[in-house]
Amino acid sequence: MKKEHAVWTAISEQTHKTLSEISAKTGMTMTKIVKQILFINPPKEIVEEYRFTTKKSRRMVIKMSDLEFEKVEKMAQQHKISISRFIRNVVYSYLLEKGLA
Repeated sequence: MKKEHAVWTAISEQTHKTLSEISAKTGMTMTKIVKQILFINPPKEIVEEYRFTTKKSRRMVIKMSDLEFEKVEKMAQQHKISISRFIRNVVYSYLLEKGLA
């Protein structure tokens, strides 16, 4: 039986604003945009989001299938960071690469 995982991540206010703008333009939810970045259009290089502070962060939950969760968990382990931090850094790196960050 397939299980759905709810993965929480915290992102910076600027990243949240950019994802909201992309969402408004495309009609896709922010969660779908993040999943598309993670699984379809990952950035070439992953960098740390230097703007992130816990105090001013925005939280979001991403629902994933078993297979998606296993992929993200494996990638995060390869980078030796938590899943939440991995997702935050991948999204930031993608936006930076596209000139949106």
